[in-house]
Amino acid sequence: MLQRIESLKQSDKGITSQKQTQNKAPGFFSKYKAGIIAGAVTLLLIIAVYFIFFRPNPEKEGQRIGAMVCSCRQDSAKFGIRTIREFKDSFEKKQFKLKLIATDFFNSIYSDTRDRFDSCYNVAMKKYAQKGKLFSGNKKKYREFELAYNAKRSLCDIPVNPELASLQNEIYQKINALAGVEPTVEKIKADLIGKKMIGWNFDFLDEFQQCQVTNKVRSGSRITYDLSLSLLDLSKNALHDASVTVVYDLNNGEWKLNDVISRYITYTYRITTEGWQTVTMFPNTRCTITGNRFWVKDGENGQTFKGGGTDADSYELSGPTIYLWSRETGSVDLVFTFYPK
Repeated sequence: MLQRIESLKQSDKGITSQKQTQNKAPGFFSKYKAGIIAGAVTLLLIIAVYFIFFRPNPEKEGQRIGAMVCSCRQDSAKFGIRTIREFKDSFEKKQFKLKLIATDFFNSIYSDTRDRFDSCYNVAMKKYAQKGKLFSGNKKKYREFELAYNAKRSLCDIPVNPELASLQNEIYQKINALAGVEPTVEKIKADLIGKKMIGWNFDFLDEFQQCQVTNKVRSGSRITYDLSLSLLDLSKNALHDASVTVVYDLNNGEWKLNDVISRYITYTYRITTEGWQTVTMFPNTRCTITGNRFWVKDGENGQTFKGGGTDADSYELSGPTIYLWSRETGSVDLVFTFYPK
């Protein structure tokens, strides 16, 4: 009997303990209900903010990178204008002596401007590659990314600044007022191609066996060069000594060949003992003859004179054709030097 009573008491305690536990649970949630709700709301807000503001958006990313390229163009354009303006304002202070140096300095401004743009553009392209990877697995999103980038970039072309054209024109005028590099021997030879002197047409650079400046005179915007030449007749393999004066004038900062003045040219003729041979004079020229002994007359019916040697006569030749005959026992090589009249 007593055992039964004890059993009933233990059963009552278990039921009481269970009720107490059940009563405590609702109290816990009630106590922390506000915090749990606040945490859930915060988590939802974080998720919403991510999807709204931080989740990669192909259109926004494309527009953002396109705007970066636009910024690069605007920055380099402003830099170029500012640098060119500074160059124009300081042109006289730099005291350029040659057109080439001033031109190279001016061109370096464009190079610096281009380098500035390229550096900025490369940063934008790296960003383009990075963002593109985010959408590369989704063709639709990647297409949206590309279209947005191209659309934004196409809208930021920098119009031609009217100040730029004005600055460039002023600088070019200043540069063109400078003297170019004075002609070198190689330039003179090249400039002579296609020109003429007495007894010679300059046709090929290979004809110049020697070209030496013997005198130079510069007066203001003009330079004259006296040249000593050795010219090779390529068809006959014959050498000719010659001399010309070339005249260069300064034109828009460049030295231009203006005139070729003949001074003389030599021709060598072999004269035999087998009768009279003729040499035809170049138009509007006179000549001197040097060599061993020979007979000479001015025209077929002209008076005959002794030429060469210690017993040579004094004579003048004026006709278009000269007759010659060797006074030696064999042929003689006579050098004719032709001068302009």
